[in-house]
Amino acid sequence: MIIFRKIIFLFSFVILGLGLTAQVVLPEYAIAKVKGDEILVRWEPETPQEWRSGMKSGYTVEVLEKRNGQGNFTPLSKNVVKPIPNNQWDAFVPKEDEIKMEYFDAIRGIMITDPKQVQAELGENIEGGDNIEAVDSFLLSAIVYATSFDFTFCELSGLGYKFKIEKGKEYQIKVYPTQKGASSARTMTLNPAEGKIPNVPRLEAEWGDLRVKLKWETKEHKPDFLGYFLELSEDNKEFIPTGNVPYINMWDMEPNVEDSVPLEIEDTLKKNYVTYWYKLKGLDYFGDRTKHGTIISGYGYEKIPIIPLVNESDQTPDNKALIKWSFDKRYERLVKEFIVIRADSLTGEFEDALVGLPPTAREALIPMEHNSNYFRVLCIPKDGKAMSSVPVFIMGQDTIAPATPEVLEWDMDSSGVASIKWMSNIESDFWGYKIFRSNNRTNEFTLITPKPTRDTVFLDTVNINTLTDSIYYQVISLDKRNNRSEFTDIIAIPKPDIRPPVTPMLNSITFENDTIQVTWTVSPSHDVVRYELYRKWMDEEKSWTLLAEKDTSENLVYYDVDYENKSQYAYLVVAIDDADLVSPPSKPKTVFTKSNKPQQVFKDIRVEVDKRKKEARIVWEFKDPSVIENIVVYKGPAEDKTSMLDVIDPKPNELVIDDMKKGEELFFYFHPSLNNGDSAKFSDLIKVELR
Repeated sequence: MIIFRKIIFLFSFVILGLGLTAQVVLPEYAIAKVKGDEILVRWEPETPQEWRSGMKSGYTVEVLEKRNGQGNFTPLSKNVVKPIPNNQWDAFVPKEDEIKMEYFDAIRGIMITDPKQVQAELGENIEGGDNIEAVDSFLLSAIVYATSFDFTFCELSGLGYKFKIEKGKEYQIKVYPTQKGASSARTMTLNPAEGKIPNVPRLEAEWGDLRVKLKWETKEHKPDFLGYFLELSEDNKEFIPTGNVPYINMWDMEPNVEDSVPLEIEDTLKKNYVTYWYKLKGLDYFGDRTKHGTIISGYGYEKIPIIPLVNESDQTPDNKALIKWSFDKRYERLVKEFIVIRADSLTGEFEDALVGLPPTAREALIPMEHNSNYFRVLCIPKDGKAMSSVPVFIMGQDTIAPATPEVLEWDMDSSGVASIKWMSNIESDFWGYKIFRSNNRTNEFTLITPKPTRDTVFLDTVNINTLTDSIYYQVISLDKRNNRSEFTDIIAIPKPDIRPPVTPMLNSITFENDTIQVTWTVSPSHDVVRYELYRKWMDEEKSWTLLAEKDTSENLVYYDVDYENKSQYAYLVVAIDDADLVSPPSKPKTVFTKSNKPQQVFKDIRVEVDKRKKEARIVWEFKDPSVIENIVVYKGPAEDKTSMLDVIDPKPNELVIDDMKKGEELFFYFHPSLNNGDSAKFSDLIKVELR
């Protein structure tokens, strides 16, 4: 019966309190650490059935090794670990440590006790105690928890193993129930040279009257520590443990709690105004405490049991807040100062309005900055946290208008959505903005936002299919007393140009002195930036060709001299505005050319040289062979020394020059004669060379 009481005493506050089951103690099912020249390995059975089986058939521990960073792991050892027989446990009794002896007795009792007997004695104290599996799960959690206080307990229970290590080697450890085989192994890899000392959590303290509340975070440190010990010192030299049982955060063992719940411990102090030092040390899962720890110091102090009581708050004629409060004179000795803080709303952020008031002060006179003023009187003690009075409200006077909004940018998109952006006002009593609009700069502006807006970007949709080119806006700012700023400068936002310019009109087309003269009138649209003149040769072309571009500063006349004789040409003109919108084309006008100007009749002339035969051929092609009567050929050794050579028939469209010498150069001109009475142009200079 004694063993059952120990189980309840030692484990119920950790395990029964949370209704925990197996694998809630260790951070992983198998863990290992380097200690001196050894590696300690321990594991936690996944189920009560595995645990009971392991007590009989044991756990196999395979150790493999390799030189740091070299090759693959090779087997070092393979051992089956089982619990030590009960009759050998007496040699391991930790007689020097009463707490460990309690855990030792409990572990030993669990190892030899029938779960059904535990169920009969303690079933009503175990969650689900009417189920034998729940009882066995409780016993497993209890033994894993208890063996965490001394690694020897792990070895005795058949849940731990250690082996010697060598410098410069890495190790791989595999642990698995012998009955299940290696396929269920839990594998760990350790490099002793890369071992890191885990950090102990940062210790926080809240000092009070003959007491201190200590707090630290544990969840992120759960992989390293099961629990913690506190040590106390009065000289920051000699530290004495505050207890022999570790502090354990049970919430870290609860799998359904994701948020971190700090561990809080309250300790009593012998005296106020005496400095004490607390050191926090970690307890790992192998029963070892850290040599290092985090330290915090402070002292207890007498607390002020009252707060300032504001009994008068009013507005003075010069717009100041008069605040009076009462405070028990007996506690002035504990007061450092009084501070008055202020906000523009009850839920707003309070800021210092008046600081440094002596402990004897009982009133304050403060200029008011807001329409609505909320004040608190803070008592700042020499030690501890500030204590605040209940907030009081005082209405202030305000005749100062907020700053005029500073407009940053504006624009309008192609769909007619206008946007305006301005700098945000920073006045504490700022209320919002109002926006006004007009279709004409000189007309009255109309309010389009009846309720103030605090946004600094305004969007407005306007009709862009109107005759006006721009839309006009002004913005003002207001405070909570309805004081209004000056209007911004007028914001003129151009509307997007979606209407093409009005069509210009062709004025006249004349053919005189072998030149076609085209003139046209300007488009009445004011945003025209250029004109484009197009031509089409009615006898040959199907599409229009851009002939000329003229901007609005040029004369709207064009002289066309590049044409074919006895041909009909059509012309049209379009206007383009500053948005690259093109007007409808003007109505085309035509003209017929008849000129005595020599005509270009050649379509192509080329030279073909045959070096092997030492000859060259001049080959030509006419635009209209039917009008060619003959060709007068001019030849010479230089381009300015040619003379008539012959009159030849235009067919067979080539002239052969033979017996040429290497390096010889000859120059030719061809002048066709026409059978229709018109004159033809000379050909371009033809150069023949045999290289």
